Parts: sequence; structure tokens; C-alpha cells
Amino acid sequence: MKIRHLLGIVILAAAVVPSVTISLMLLDRQYKATQDSMEQELTRVLFSMSQDIRFKFSIFSTNFKLFSSERYLIQALDSFLFVSNAHNSMLQFVEQTPLVSSLYLLDSELHVVDEVLGDIPSYESSQLLSDAKLAVASGLVREKQQYLIEFDNNNLVRPSRIKQQLNTESPFGAAVLMPLYFHSLQEGLTREPAGYILAVLPFDVVYKIVADNLGTDELIEILHDDEIIVASPRIKFVELEHDDLMVERDVLPLASDYTSNQLEYMLQLHVSRSARMLQLQESMNALTLGIAIAICLSVLVAFLVANWLGTPFKQLSEILKRFGQGHYSSKGEKFKFSEFEDVRQLLSEMGKTIRMQLDSLHQKNEELQRIDDLKGEYLTKVRALNEQLEARVAEKTKELSETAAREGRSRQILQSLQRLSIELQQCGEHADVTELCLNQLHELFDDVPVALLIATSRNTERQFQSLGLMAEDEQWLLAELKQRIANQRQSLPETLVNEGKRFYLFDLISRTHNFLGVLAFQLDEVSPQERDIVRVFAKQISVITETIELTSELELAARTDELTDLPNRKAFNESFERSRNILERYPNNHVGIFVIDANGLKRVNDQFGHDAGDQFIKAIVEVLLHSCRKTDQLFRMGGDEFALLVQEGTIASCERLMARLAEQQDQQLALLQQDGSSKQIPISFSVGYASSEEVDVSHLFHRADERMYEAKDTYYKQHPIEPDSLSKTRFS
Repeated sequence: MKIRHLLGIVILAAAVVPSVTISLMLLDRQYKATQDSMEQELTRVLFSMSQDIRFKFSIFSTNFKLFSSERYLIQALDSFLFVSNAHNSMLQFVEQTPLVSSLYLLDSELHVVDEVLGDIPSYESSQLLSDAKLAVASGLVREKQQYLIEFDNNNLVRPSRIKQQLNTESPFGAAVLMPLYFHSLQEGLTREPAGYILAVLPFDVVYKIVADNLGTDELIEILHDDEIIVASPRIKFVELEHDDLMVERDVLPLASDYTSNQLEYMLQLHVSRSARMLQLQESMNALTLGIAIAICLSVLVAFLVANWLGTPFKQLSEILKRFGQGHYSSKGEKFKFSEFEDVRQLLSEMGKTIRMQLDSLHQKNEELQRIDDLKGEYLTKVRALNEQLEARVAEKTKELSETAAREGRSRQILQSLQRLSIELQQCGEHADVTELCLNQLHELFDDVPVALLIATSRNTERQFQSLGLMAEDEQWLLAELKQRIANQRQSLPETLVNEGKRFYLFDLISRTHNFLGVLAFQLDEVSPQERDIVRVFAKQISVITETIELTSELELAARTDELTDLPNRKAFNESFERSRNILERYPNNHVGIFVIDANGLKRVNDQFGHDAGDQFIKAIVEVLLHSCRKTDQLFRMGGDEFALLVQEGTIASCERLMARLAEQQDQQLALLQQDGSSKQIPISFSVGYASSEEVDVSHLFHRADERMYEAKDTYYKQHPIEPDSLSKTRFS
């Protein structure tokens, strides 16, 4: 038997037998392990689903407790002006909380104040409202505790994207009721809630938490008192026998550290035993096919390897046969394994090798002689080249030194600009920005004259300041900038020249491409690098200038009434507080308050429309402004109510102002009726005033308000509402 044949058999056996044996053992063990662990896996999966639901409910409960302390909710219960703020906060909470489908803000009687994605008629007619009232009456709803209520109502659970994706239509859900309180009291004192916040949690969302992790052969059900309240579609289990299903149950409590009660449900998981085994059989078939392919490849590879390893032995056998026949020449053969034959071959080839080496040595001597001749020539060229290199190195060294100096200067400027950016964020006025920037730039650019112009806006006056400029240069530059800005605001030149002095200009542009101002340098020349640095600096000034402008506009808008452009209630409170402080320091500087309320605004709105009502309000404002002094301040408190803050408001000055207001009563205002005709209506308002000369300053507004209502009662006694209009209109 030949060695190469035996080697092929050994390689084939070593490749095929272990792989087949190990594959069969793995298949058998996998089959048994899958059968043994199927029930344990079912229990673990169900426990994991239950824990996931508990964890997400705990997170919701914690977030809901924090959300219930939101100040907008309490303010919305106290004043309808904050309902929009509370609504936005509730909408944001619903969008960020997957478990919640809708929110209801309730007053102390459980009536709806506001809702987000809810249905008020369905809530008011549902059993949920009755259960909530019963829980509150029974004292089950406690402070800082959430009370859980079950409900079964299709209208309370709106159709959602989750239902459409999961094909579920469960009307069941849980509602979480949380009491709200105004201000905290002393320890030990009881208090009544000012209202409640109610969150609706549909079970479709709870089912969504576990449905994402279900396999193709799994079905989940949520039960309450053995009644299925939400479940997976059963299409894939219709044709299966009941004995083929594996069922596992686990308790699902809905509770957390912040709930005063607990709702208990049951999770029931169904798994098709045959489907699981079918998956295993498919994987085993695929694995068997893979093993068969691997065996075939192993046989092929073993054959190729055996053939590749057997070739040298075959060549060795042929060489031995030729050498045995006396043929010692083995030209073209790559493998020679006989040691004696190698020695003979080495001796026979030695003479040829020596002759070849002598010829090679002679050729190398000739090459060395030529190299020696060229050596002198090369040395001369090298010396000249060294001198040139030394000159170039010296030149490059000088350039590198200058570059390093410029880089150090740029790094110093950038660090200064970074510090300046931080200091700019603390500036609140344009004057602070101008002074800080000029000082920093003057220092950075070696006392170069610099100027900064911030253009006029709606809220601020023009700011211009310079540092290092001559007086005549400053006047000329300011006049030139004013003229060019007035003619063409966004097309300033890059430079201006005055009597040989060059000024480089850098525009300050906002993010909305509005012109904000100009930064000017008096320099003969600016490098591109310095130009880029100054542009970055100009951008920083633009950003902080725009920020100051926006802040001023926002503060003005927050204190101005949109309809009349009068200061609003917030502005009144601030002005009144300033007057109070002045009165405390100077008791003789009395202050007076007038409270004014329009008569008949509701009737105007009903008969002529709200646009006419706005016209009526504006007409009253014109009358009031005409009667006031320039030092008096008129405020719109809201709706048809106004307030006048009178400086030097003694009783005598208040009475004179009251007389001027009385003279302006009953002026006529022409309004357009629905039929197209015009009708004259009187401009009438009720007035009450109070002076700090007669009333303590803390009771001024209350006393003026009482007198206003006395005047309003007198007005309606003198101008009773016609009987035929009682059913149509109600006076304000």
C-alpha cells in the first residue's frame, strides 16, 4: 500500500467522523433541552412581562405625582386665565407618557375644568364619575395619594394608533385620581382639596407593552375576575387542539408607592406546543442539511489535501527510479530527498559556481573603479548642494519663526475672544456691550483706535462710542456712518478713508439678516487672518445685541394689552408697587386709584358683534385718556375693566379728575347694525376712586372697586334694562 493513499484515508476519516458524531450529539441534546425548558421559559417570559408592566406603571405613578404639583394646574383652578397654560402642560404630559390616553382637570365637585384628548359628555355620563364621587365622599382619596378606579366605557377610550396597529377594541381601563391643593398649611391641620387631576389608562396601552415581545406562536390575555378584558387576536390558534396549548398565569397588580389602593388582574399566556416543536424540527432539518453539505465539503477538501500532499512523494519516487537507472541529471525537478544525491550534486555544481563567482568579482572591480572616479565629482556637487541647503534652511527657519509668532498672536486673540464671549453673556444693556467690546479690542490690537455703533431700534436708542479716536475723526466717522446707514442700511463699504486715514468696517447682522450696527477699526492694513477673527468677534456682538433687543421686546409685550396698547394688569401691579414704596419714603406724596368699568359692553357684543365691542372699548380708552393728566397712568385690567393710577392723588385732585370723567359721560358712538343701518349708543362707564389721604395704601384698590360697583348699581337703577331684552342680553 502506498503512503499517499494511506495519508488520504487518514485525512478523510479525521475530517468526517468527528464532525458527524458531534453534530448528532448536538442535535439530540438540543431536542431534549428544548422539551425540558419549554415550560420554564414560559414562566420566565410571563414573569418578565408582568415585571415590565409594573415597572412602567411605577414610573407613570411617580411622574404623575410630580405633575400634580405643577403650579399651572392650581392656578387654572383659581383663575381661568391660566387654563391655557395648564392645558399645554397637560398636553405635554400626555404626549410624554405612553400609558395615558387622556387627562381631565376637575374642580372640587369633580366637574371638568379642562381636558386633553378626553370626552367631557362621556365622562359626565359614565360610571367613572359616580365611582369617583363615592370615593371622595368616603374619604378614600387622600392627600399625596393616588386612587385607582376601574371603568368599562368605549367612549372614554378613544380609538388610537395602538388599537389600529394591534387590532384591539377593549373598552376597559383604569383611571388614576389625584387631589390638588392650593398652599400648604401648618402641620396637623386638615384641608380640603381645591380640585383633582384624573388620568385615563386604557388597557390597550398596557397590552401594547407585552405585545411587542410576543412570539409568532404566543398569545397573551389580560383577565379580571376570569373575564377577558383585552387579548391578542386568536386567528393563528383557531385550528389548534386545546391539548396542544400550553397555558401559564401570573398575577398583575396595578399599584405603586403613591397609590392608596390596588387593582389586581391576571396575565394569561398561551403557547402552541406543536408550533414550538415545529420550529425546532425546521431548525434541525436546516442543521442536518448543513451537516451534509459540510461532510461533502470535508470529503472534497480531504481529497484535494491528500492529492496535494501525495504529489511530492510521487515526484520523489520517480527521481529515485531515474537515479537507480544511472540518470544523475535531475534538471527541472523541484524536490530531491536523497542526502547522498544532494552531496554529489553539490560537488558537481561547485566548479560552475566558482567560475560564475570569479566573473562576477571581476565585473564588480570594474564597477568600483568607475564609482571611485565619480566620487570626486559627487563630493564637489554635494558641497555646493550643502551650501544651498544651509541658505534655504536659514530662510525657512526665519519664516517658521514669523509663523510661530503669528500663531501665538492668533492664539492669544482667540483666548481673549473666548473670555469676552462669556462676559458678553452677562451684559443686559447695549451700553455695557459697547464699553466691554471697545476696551477688549483696544487692548487686543495694541491700542488701535476702534469705534462701535449700535443702530436705533424700536426699544433702544442709537449707541455710539469710540476709544483712541481723535475728536474730529470720531465726528466724521459718526456722520459718515449715519448718512450711509440712512441711505442704504445693508450695503456699507469695507473701508472708509478720511485724509489718508483708513477705517475698516465690519457689519453687525442678526440671524434674520437685519442690520444691527457697525464695528470700525482705524488701521492701514488688516491681514485675512485678523479679518476673520474680527468677523467672529462681530458675530458675537451681533448675537448679544439681538438677544438684548428680543429681551426688551418680550418684556414690553408682557406688560402691554394687545387691543388698546395700554399697560396691562402686570404693569399696573409693578407701577402700584413703585408708588407704594415712594409713599413709604415720602408720606406726603399721596397716590390715588380709579377703578373704571364699562356699562353695556355685553349688550354691544350681543347686538353688534365682538368687533363692535372692541370699538366700544377703544372709544372708552380715548375718552379716559382725554380726561387724564400726562402724569396719570391708565391700565386695562382685563375685559371692560380699567384702572387709573394718579400721582399726587390727594382727595381734591381725585375729585377734580372725577368731575372731568363725569363731563365725558354719554358721548355718542356710531355702530353698524346687522341690517346695515347705523345706530348711536352712549359711551358710559362706572367709576370709583380712593386716595391714600383717606384710606391706607393696602386698601386703595378694594375701596375704589367698592365705589365703582356702587356707581354701577346706581347707573342700572337709573337705566333699567328693557323687559323685551332681558331674555337676549345681560349687562356687564
